[in-house]
Amino acid sequence: MSAPKISVITPCYNAEHYLKQMINSVISQTYVKWELIIVDDCSNDNSVKIIKKFMRSDTRIKLLKLKNRSGAAFARNIAIKVAKGRYLTFLDADDYWDNNFLKYSKKSIKGHSIIYSELNFVNSDGKFIRRMKIVPKVNYNGILKGTPISCISVFIDLEKIGKKFFPLNCHREDLAYWLLLLKTCHEAYGFRFCEANYRYRVGSSSNKIQMAIKTWQDYRNQHNISFLRSIYFFSYYGFNSFKKFFLFYLIKLFK
Repeated sequence: MSAPKISVITPCYNAEHYLKQMINSVISQTYVKWELIIVDDCSNDNSVKIIKKFMRSDTRIKLLKLKNRSGAAFARNIAIKVAKGRYLTFLDADDYWDNNFLKYSKKSIKGHSIIYSELNFVNSDGKFIRRMKIVPKVNYNGILKGTPISCISVFIDLEKIGKKFFPLNCHREDLAYWLLLLKTCHEAYGFRFCEANYRYRVGSSSNKIQMAIKTWQDYRNQHNISFLRSIYFFSYYGFNSFKKFFLFYLIKLFK
């Protein structure tokens, strides 16, 4: 079989209820030259058993097992090291794609280093909540105001940007990763196809406060942003977060 063009990376921890849908959504892609690298982070449910069953019928699916519980960012880094594709994308174990995600992403990335696309928010049962629109492009400062990039809709050309790894010494590892990439390519571009489905669970208000505190700490400690500039970016972050979650609660209230 020819070498994969696209490497799909999935960290997995106790995801037995969602793994079949996630893996089937990759198998069902209309673009077929991919590898799916699943990194199991010491699951104690049937996740590994489910993955191995799929592996027996599709050699494009690969399993790496961590010896110690290490978190999603570490798991992604392990997979990035062994990825063989020119293009890199991520799909968490409880999310899934529609059939043309890889096809549309590969077509759209021509001339760019990083792209991202719109996505659907769905509930734990896969029921549609709402569609997240995207901005046409974003740079380093734009990410600090509130990132439009999601792991399940990003698509990266490794030939142009090289392999880079998720920072592990921060709270918002995904945010830190986009910032790291944008130091190289300067801008990421958004496209308005919607083939990614993110399983959203409404958390408590205390979780939102904790996330805000962690974001502020990363501004100051991880990204070395001055106090005044941190206030500037954090104001945008807070406003954008409020709009996002207020809309979710509003939709839930009137259902």
